Amino acid sequence: MKIRILEIFAITLFVLGIAINHSYQNSYDDFAMVRITVPLIYFFGGYFIFKPKKEIKFGIGIAIVNGIILSVTLFITLTLISHGYLNYYGNFILIELPAYALIAILILLLYKKNKTIQENYSYVKSVIIRNLILFSFSLITLLMPNKFRVILFHGTNSNIYMEVKQRECIEESDIAIDNDDLKTGVYKATEAVQYSIKRNNLVDFLYQRSLNTLGYAYYMNGEYLKADSLYNIVKQINQNDYFDINESDYDRTTYNYGLLYSSWGYYHKSDSVFYKCLNDYEYSDLTLAYIHGCLADNQNERGNFSNADSLYKVTISYHEKSNFENKGSYIKTLKSLAGNYSDQALYTKADSLYNVTLKETKKNLEKTICTTLVF
Repeated sequence: MKIRILEIFAITLFVLGIAINHSYQNSYDDFAMVRITVPLIYFFGGYFIFKPKKEIKFGIGIAIVNGIILSVTLFITLTLISHGYLNYYGNFILIELPAYALIAILILLLYKKNKTIQENYSYVKSVIIRNLILFSFSLITLLMPNKFRVILFHGTNSNIYMEVKQRECIEESDIAIDNDDLKTGVYKATEAVQYSIKRNNLVDFLYQRSLNTLGYAYYMNGEYLKADSLYNIVKQINQNDYFDINESDYDRTTYNYGLLYSSWGYYHKSDSVFYKCLNDYEYSDLTLAYIHGCLADNQNERGNFSNADSLYKVTISYHEKSNFENKGSYIKTLKSLAGNYSDQALYTKADSLYNVTLKETKKNLEKTICTTLVF
């Protein structure tokens, strides 16, 4: 079965679209035309592209269904290439490819057993073989690491590549801060902000996240005035409505202000900020543990030990609900509660909890060492 002119046009457009996307980086609108046009050619032209030369049983149905399957696969694959990162489209391909392979095998077996319609079998086989190239390309594209896919189809000067690098810097900064490597935390967060500048000073949710991360790094490093100035920038961005507010980052800024007020000794202001967070949004158990832990620290600093005890226990319960997602924060809470018992001269309780803290610290350290050795 020869490739029809319509299919030659679709393949040519497909190849040119990918070439243009890589050569003229950030040409999202141009590639969008290819992403829509090529699948539409297969969707509406499937019958003409795959119709058999001679009239055979199920020939028309196979041609139409095959065109629709390829149309959907192409749209998902091109969308994946266009966005550069894996999302729910990729999950759809993981379902679609095995399903298509299973149907193809069943049809081939059915036709192969029936010698009287050998011509039908040959036709279906030829259609499936032609599809293997496209499905292989889709599968390879799907299984590529996100960063490699972005470099291959977009290049290293594209905004999408810089977004990937910016996300990496934010994650590396968070990890460094968690490991008390504050110098690296500040450096990586600063690098993340610089990627927004490279992306034509684009003000978006990644810019917010970068500023928040750098502000938090400064806060942990004791540079409170720098942290305050950065949080003010994020607050101003949201107030000026440069773009749709990203609630998680707006909320993160509010949380960071609570930490800042606490570090300056403005505990009442800090409490009001944290309670505003609790009233305005819904959170994961781990985030609830963080917020209640901060409220407990504020009570502890003011000498309200009874209130602090209750809040520390609530914090521990949220850590348990989160399956100890952040073991370091859980251990810190145990240590704070033990210190609180000690300040109240409840030495038996304090000693018992300190022993638990030591055991948890040792287990966490062993786990960290094992993970380092494995990876």
